Amino acid sequence: PQLQTLEIGCGTGRISFGMEKDLGFKFSNIIATDFVEKFIGTAKEIAGERRSSIKFESCSATELPFKDGTFQYVVCLGVVLSHLPYRKQRMAALNECYRVLKDDGVLLINTMNFFSEKWYMPYLKWLVKLSRLVRNPYHYSNSSLPRLGSNGKLEVKFLC
Repeated sequence: PQLQTLEIGCGTGRISFGMEKDLGFKFSNIIATDFVEKFIGTAKEIAGERRSSIKFESCSATELPFKDGTFQYVVCLGVVLSHLPYRKQRMAALNECYRVLKDDGVLLINTMNFFSEKWYMPYLKWLVKLSRLVRNPYHYSNSSLPRLGSNGKLEVKFLC
């Protein structure tokens, strides 16, 4: 049987297409998901242009519509967990990753180092300023950025 690969939080498919073309996943059925339907629509258009076999679906990382033990690989890159504002949501997403992963499967995940406030907060402020200055083809808003606190102060409860 062919291997199954799931990418969670695929956006418009940048990593998915890279996995298919360059990273040796071409012998795997790739399913890529994101909760932003507009991103999934764009990814499907790009997939059509590239004649890609990736299947794009809209769903939440906290409620994946797949059976237990379906995937050999689950890929959760692009700091997807960092975009979930509450610990309960992050734990639900991780539980879903493990639920759909085969017993001998591999979970690839990355997160941001929130403890590096020295660089992160200035970087986040710079991103917000940049988003206001530059044309925004994907219509990101400030609410697309991680909700780390209020009044410019990092809230530790976000990290717990």
